[in-house]
Amino acid sequence: MSGQAKHSTVETWLGASVEATPSVDAMVLRYLAAFGPASVMDVQAWCGLTRLGEVVERLRSQLMVTALEKLTAPEKRAVEKEALALLGFLDTDGTDTDIRIEQRPE
Repeated sequence: MSGQAKHSTVETWLGASVEATPSVDAMVLRYLAAFGPASVMDVQAWCGLTRLGEVVERLRSQLMVTALEKLTAPEKRAVEKEALALLGFLDTDGTDTDIRIEQRPE
């Protein structure tokens, strides 16, 4: 089926009004609740905004930092490679994978 795309306002689509100035902090927290754990780059790619590192730093006390964030890049690649091997996947092109290893709450 093809044709001209139809557009609507968010208010019409949701059937309710929305905040005039939405909170970037709330958006980041909702993204992480739905799709986390995730990197700052993941959030930026999803929403199209940049410089969200400042927002994440501001929210850090509300977030659980994953183990991979504490590793250097070479250590991270080694852990990811081991995880991929254990899961039966191969990182054939050498790029970052989507696997995140999360610390369990104590």
